[in-house]
Amino acid sequence: MRTTFSGVLTRPEVLAHAVKVGHDPAFHRGFSELVDLTQAETIDLTASDFRELQIVDPFSPDAKRAFLVRGRTHIYGLIRMFQVLRDGTAKIEIFDSMEEALLWLR
Repeated sequence: MRTTFSGVLTRPEVLAHAVKVGHDPAFHRGFSELVDLTQAETIDLTASDFRELQIVDPFSPDAKRAFLVRGRTHIYGLIRMFQVLRDGTAKIEIFDSMEEALLWLR
């Protein structure tokens, strides 16, 4: 599954996406996800937001999630915080290249 976010990524936007995906009858919790953040200007989420969104996350902890940030240091830092807050319970990696992300998701 591929998800692309652009502009300013906010809690309501991520929440709406999680609910929409979770209610899609074609969705399976074990799907892998490529999250493309290369068009995102910034992420307006706090550590508290990340913890709350974890509750509605439709993906299984075993699902691989690749976040593509392509050299965007400030976005890398925020996704790294999301990764750390998951306490190693999720398969989340951060990539600068689409090729590396797709290889890891296989």
